[in-house]
Amino acid sequence: MMEHPTPLPGLTIIDEPTPSPVGPHCLFDANPFEQGEAQMQVWREPKPRTLRGMRVQMAPKAQAHLVRPIAGTVWVMVLDLRRSSPTFSHWYGVELRGDEPKSLWIPEACAHGFLTLGENNLLLSLASVKDEPILQRGIRWDDPQFGMAWPYAPEVISELDSALPDTPLDSYSV
Repeated sequence: MMEHPTPLPGLTIIDEPTPSPVGPHCLFDANPFEQGEAQMQVWREPKPRTLRGMRVQMAPKAQAHLVRPIAGTVWVMVLDLRRSSPTFSHWYGVELRGDEPKSLWIPEACAHGFLTLGENNLLLSLASVKDEPILQRGIRWDDPQFGMAWPYAPEVISELDSALPDTPLDSYSV
């Protein structure tokens, strides 16, 4: 396994070893989820240009995430909301493909979302702690204060994600 840092501290692209044609495939040598209450989600998005997010879970149950496409191609966008970070309010986007053994480690207090780039997408997301709806916040994918550069405008977006207002940056004290 090789780790590649990105411009956002702690945000890491992980090149996984090439899996054997049979048997299990381990993503980590050690457990990255120290709190013991990890949650796994599988997102199935059949259509291209489907957008999900941007979402973040606030303290005291902030989530770190490991995301990996199993099938298809997605653009994963990450927005740093850590006030103590030198890259606070900066974003980073990366294309991940199901046919390439790569994952993305997203640290706590970073919002993230994804845009499907092709058909029949399956995305695995492991969160360090369980979802707590009362602590979750959303940021509109095209909020002008961040200037996130997505490869395409979405064609499919949930009512929840499309209804998110512009939010003053001061309101995010993660």
